[in-house]
Amino acid sequence: MKRKISTIVAVILLVVSAVIAFLALRDTAEKEEQETIMEETKEKATEDIPADPLDRVIDWAYLKSINPDIIAWLYIPGTNIDYPVCHSEGDYYLRRNIYGQYSVLGTLFTNETMKDPHVVIFGHNMNSDTMFGRLQESGFQTAYIYTPGEAGRYTKVSDLICSKQDSIFQRGFSYGEQYQEWLSEHELEVREDEQVISLAACADGNRSKRYVANLVCEENRKHVNLFM
Repeated sequence: MKRKISTIVAVILLVVSAVIAFLALRDTAEKEEQETIMEETKEKATEDIPADPLDRVIDWAYLKSINPDIIAWLYIPGTNIDYPVCHSEGDYYLRRNIYGQYSVLGTLFTNETMKDPHVVIFGHNMNSDTMFGRLQESGFQTAYIYTPGEAGRYTKVSDLICSKQDSIFQRGFSYGEQYQEWLSEHELEVREDEQVISLAACADGNRSKRYVANLVCEENRKHVNLFM
């Protein structure tokens, strides 16, 4: 009887191990496929990064032909973060790529327009270099954000670990008194007519918390839309 039970337990463990291995291989294959899609998109939509990243050209006509929801492009030197950003109602792009297909990587997305006082760009903290997987540990200080007709160089002015209900995620206000109160609450030394862009992902080592990096624009350059 004991031998029979041992055999059953061994079979169950073997099946569980096989299922875990299968799921791990499937996830790896899916990640590699999605990474390939992103690399192909980058190659077709952007040029090599010039000496001054503000001069980088983005083919917005091509990106909009893929998905009209693409409203920006985020690049952080010294990291692999070099991706399009989609506008989304809710978390539509949390598990979808820029084509609207299922993706374990998801897509960087925001619920705001890029002209709002406070814009939050969300991305997955992957166990790799993809998406916001190295955002927290990178120690980055500078980021570049491109939108149709403009390119901006942004500086990180603060970062924090917080709950996902923290008021740092408050959006939907206009420039003015309410915005100034929010800036003061979070000790952001920013003018009341100056935009804050926050990058948000799950915190390293604690998926119930969020890592947030707050950026302000230091230099903005108008672009002629050669590809619109």
